[in-house]
Amino acid sequence: MSDPVRHPRAITIENGKIHINHLSPSSIEAFAGPYGCELAWYYRYIERRPAGAFGGALLAGRGWDTAMLTAHDQPWVEPDEAAEAFLDEIEHTLARTDEEWDVASGDLSVMRNRGPLAAKAYVERELPQIHALATQKKIAVRFKEVDWPVIGYIDRLEARPAGGVAIADDKATLSTSRKWDEDAANTSLQLNVYALACAQESIAASSIGYRSARLLKTKQELKQAFVPITEEAKARTVEIIAAVGDRIEHACETGVFVPTAYIDQRWKCSQKFCSWYSSCEFGAKARMSASLAQSAREAGL
Repeated sequence: MSDPVRHPRAITIENGKIHINHLSPSSIEAFAGPYGCELAWYYRYIERRPAGAFGGALLAGRGWDTAMLTAHDQPWVEPDEAAEAFLDEIEHTLARTDEEWDVASGDLSVMRNRGPLAAKAYVERELPQIHALATQKKIAVRFKEVDWPVIGYIDRLEARPAGGVAIADDKATLSTSRKWDEDAANTSLQLNVYALACAQESIAASSIGYRSARLLKTKQELKQAFVPITEEAKARTVEIIAAVGDRIEHACETGVFVPTAYIDQRWKCSQKFCSWYSSCEFGAKARMSASLAQSAREAGL
């Protein structure tokens, strides 16, 4: 399957004004999600400030996405092909000169050892039970509450054994605690946006969920978790898009993007969750040289 067609930039600046062309579920959560930060959002989507080093979690995700595309992209695939695709993506990504990576040696060892084993196990055990109807399906959802569409790519539409269509999202983690379970699926903004997209396109999707790989030092685990699509969850998603969309539009109109640290009046920022921590006035610089209140004054907040 060829690479999906790329959308134009999500945010452009025209005549000095910030213009929103479209957003994705991940960009909306980057603004106001559990680890969201308005200022980091500004650095990424408007200023396009170079990010700091990326970590092992993202690298594992890239490797697994490539392995899943390999597994589902042809009528027949050997287990070793998916395993090699995982490893090749890891090594190719680390060799790139346009990105900086800071991956702990232990995490890299786990990926190189457990990632290929998980990919092989997926092809051997999981793949024969999956009837993929579409992979990397491009979606664009329109909401009357905002002036721009929410876009994305559904990893896979699957025919469920008991009937109906499932929206499946592939995930990989190196964490022992990160859960891609039924509760996470039910409250996922991304998956419920995809459910709304299918409804707009008259696709009879009945469930949403994850197929995940947990890569650990001593083992690899493959799990799946699907839940029914509910009207309540879809209504909640529309409310979130409307509320956060209004905040994003207001920030773009006023040019005021408030950092998480200042919103909460505490040092929630950390290098673990922010790629701009080392260069942000409210990140490492503020911790070393200024109080939170002083940082806010200097930023004009």
